[in-house]
Amino acid sequence: MPKQTRLGLFVSTTQNNYESTLYRGVVDAARAEGANVTCFTSGALRAYRGFEFQRNVLFDLVDRENIDGLIISGTLAHPIEAEEMQEFFLRYEKIPKVSIALSIPGTPYVIVESKQAIRDIVTHLAKVHGRRRMAFLRGPRGQQEAEERFEAFYETLVGHGLEFDPQLVLEGDYNIRSGEAALRDFLSHSEIRFDAIVSSNDSMALGAMQVLQEHGIRIPEQVALTGFDDVEARFAHVPLTSVRQDIYDQGNIAVRILLDQIAGRPVTLKNISFAPVVLRHSCGCAEFTPPETVETAQASPDWAGNLLTRQTEIIAATRASLSHIPAARVEAWTMAWLQAIRSDLGANTRREFLGALENAQREGFDLRVELAAWNRCLSAFMHQVRGCLPEGRQKAALAQIEDQARTQLGINMEFLENAHQTKIELRTLALRETSESLMTTFDLAGIFDVLSEDLPRLNVHACYICLFEDPQKPADLSRLLYGMRDGQRLKIDPKHAVFPSRQLLTPGLDGALDSCRVIVEALYSKEDRLGFMLLDVAPENAPLTNALRALVSGALQSVLLLEQRRRAEAQLLEYQGQLEALVEKLEFSNQELESFAYSVSHDLRAPLRSIIGFSGILDNEYRPKLPEDARHLLDRITQNARRMGLLIDNLLAFSRVSRQALQVSQVDMNRMVEETVAELNADLGKQQVEWTLGDLPAVPADPGLIRQVWVNLLGNAVKYSAKNPLAKIEVGSEKHASQIVYHVRDNGAGFDMQYADKLFGVFQRLHREEDFPGTGIGLAIVKRIILRHEGRIWVQSAVDQGTTFYFSLPLPARKTGQPWPGHAKLAM
Repeated sequence: MPKQTRLGLFVSTTQNNYESTLYRGVVDAARAEGANVTCFTSGALRAYRGFEFQRNVLFDLVDRENIDGLIISGTLAHPIEAEEMQEFFLRYEKIPKVSIALSIPGTPYVIVESKQAIRDIVTHLAKVHGRRRMAFLRGPRGQQEAEERFEAFYETLVGHGLEFDPQLVLEGDYNIRSGEAALRDFLSHSEIRFDAIVSSNDSMALGAMQVLQEHGIRIPEQVALTGFDDVEARFAHVPLTSVRQDIYDQGNIAVRILLDQIAGRPVTLKNISFAPVVLRHSCGCAEFTPPETVETAQASPDWAGNLLTRQTEIIAATRASLSHIPAARVEAWTMAWLQAIRSDLGANTRREFLGALENAQREGFDLRVELAAWNRCLSAFMHQVRGCLPEGRQKAALAQIEDQARTQLGINMEFLENAHQTKIELRTLALRETSESLMTTFDLAGIFDVLSEDLPRLNVHACYICLFEDPQKPADLSRLLYGMRDGQRLKIDPKHAVFPSRQLLTPGLDGALDSCRVIVEALYSKEDRLGFMLLDVAPENAPLTNALRALVSGALQSVLLLEQRRRAEAQLLEYQGQLEALVEKLEFSNQELESFAYSVSHDLRAPLRSIIGFSGILDNEYRPKLPEDARHLLDRITQNARRMGLLIDNLLAFSRVSRQALQVSQVDMNRMVEETVAELNADLGKQQVEWTLGDLPAVPADPGLIRQVWVNLLGNAVKYSAKNPLAKIEVGSEKHASQIVYHVRDNGAGFDMQYADKLFGVFQRLHREEDFPGTGIGLAIVKRIILRHEGRIWVQSAVDQGTTFYFSLPLPARKTGQPWPGHAKLAM
């Protein structure tokens, strides 16, 4: 069996009437030709609403592997200029293409004659309604369709001898909000008079209508208003005159052109679609247009022959009353009505015509034929038929049929609208229930159970959910997670679930793409591209796929984040266990190391005392007898032995800081610093020091250890400022909600901050011994004390510009005298 031709369709979404109608036209035409359609709801290029740009990932999934030809809707190009769209088309240069409402060099396209439609509207406003000062609500600059419509407005205005005022050109963006904003801004800053607004599309016109009503400007009495597209126009508060784009017909035409391209047959580049003006109340036209007078036929018993003779005129009259509907469709309805009316008048019944009218009305409902249009058409038809009848029974019967037909039109329209609304409400209810079920689902299995139960209620015939293996490379590989067809959940073999993304499905299920209608929806969140979903739904249900996509995307994102959190928590617990074991091992090692350091330091004291003692005896008893070199060496031995003793004392002090338990009490920092300063002043000698002592709040801490901190920091400040004529030392603090930060600032030698990381290490010094004596343990002791108090210490300095030491102590909520919570932990 030969492979069926698969056509691709790019639309921004199937949610709006324009694109869902286009999709229906493409699917119906493809089905008639034995071809299949895959619709990619890719969002507009450089989408500007929310995070819709994530939909653009679907552009990466299209190539010759999965489609034979491509139809591209002009809605993708609304935010961008023609040059960018040409670059986009080059991505698919090897694929036969047709564009809709968009002209790209070398690519066949289907387009409404926008310029002629705008000319017709401007001419109608000028000649029929006498409007002279017309404003134009235009689409985005640089966008081809928008530029054409503006050019037509300008040319027609000038052609009728009317003034063109650039200030009456309002900037819009094809959405209702831009129409509101443009007119609201204009009315607030300008007093320029105008009596009509021609809008480039219905959405902007409806936005403008709302602003006009807010300002008390009556439509159409003061300002006439028109739109373009006729998608939402008939539902406006004031029914909107518009241009009826036969979007369904555009889809049909595009399919025929594309199939000709694929088959190698010649095609026409420019293809015009049907686009009549639909006149409604917003321009000043009445709901009913009185029919033209028809010459009454001579009284003759052959009234049926008269109807046959005037058949062409009757069809022309009904076509004129429904000028916005394809002529072939209106002609078919009229022929059915003529046959039915002959039958009813001949047999004196009313069943045949009312039945034929009801059938036409049902078909016309999908074509958006409103009740007023049916009444105009019925008037035109009946007026023509009445002119073919002799006076007497047939005319009386026709009058009764017409009265019943008008009543039946209203009843049928109400029934059709109610049925349509009921269908929408049932679909909305089903979506809401699906949403509620998904909101309470916390795993993938639960999501798929909900979908298996609810998708058939939404008239979804098939659904496949695939996630990207690597969201950064979506076109590479995807994984099929879920499949459902005709209400049956499919079993997914994990071994064959991964497939190249452009295949859209795994090889075992690629037959599912043989459906004549497949919609591809991107699954995404604000931050992430998750994957995509394939849906097989009837074209009339296409608008629900966007809502379904949003629900599934949200549920998947929640579950994936929850699973990611669970994995992170499990990994964190594992790391925590490893960390606790490591801390325990480290504490044991530190205890052993401290015990060893204490033991070694203690054991070194005895031989060191012997060295110092014997050196003293030697110096006292034999110094005069020793030569000069020997006396110098003896002095060196004694000096280094004493230095070694100091190092051992400091090492023991460093070891004791970690070994002894903290004895916490409220420490009066002001008093402690004053006592320390007094002790330092007693040993200053000739050195001049200017002390500045700020207020130092009390804090719970170990008094003995904190005194070591102040002694070391203040002693260092004095020592490293000794070469200044006047040493300036400042002590201060800053209180915060949970801690107090103290500082000691001097104007001493300072140091290069690139070596700051060495400052608090054991035996680490940044100055020479002969310049500033010391052992290099003092700051290591300070850091150990501060860390044991769960505080922090840091420094700022510069060479020859002084140094500032900062340390913080917390203000925990605990009773004074209780051990510090972290006293058993060694903070490194």
